[in-house]
Amino acid sequence: MDNTAFRNAYNQSRNGVNEFYRHSLAKYFHYSDGVRDCAQAGCYWLLDIAATEFPDVMRKHGEQRAILKVHVLPNQGCALELTAADDQPPIWSRILEYTDMPEGSWFFELGDEDIRVAMILLTEH
Repeated sequence: MDNTAFRNAYNQSRNGVNEFYRHSLAKYFHYSDGVRDCAQAGCYWLLDIAATEFPDVMRKHGEQRAILKVHVLPNQGCALELTAADDQPPIWSRILEYTDMPEGSWFFELGDEDIRVAMILLTEH
């Protein structure tokens, strides 16, 4: 993974979403150009997890909005959590023993729009 490219894409000042892209494994899952820029730095695996698991989890819990939290610890992999709000317990979580994402906490927003689930950066509102 190119950590510098990921951090630059994640922290870039954005004025909304310019374009959505459809995930190749799940035609109902779309992601923004900002998320694509982060994925191109080397974390398409995160989109694969989001596309194949999160839509069902969100619908099962009746959530139209969710926040994906990725907490990367030094040399300890990462913890993924999907929550409906910051002050609520996760509706889904997973620990990965390995990740090449840069150390830190990274947040993404998901929205269920009936015909698709979309993933965006928090800076793309």
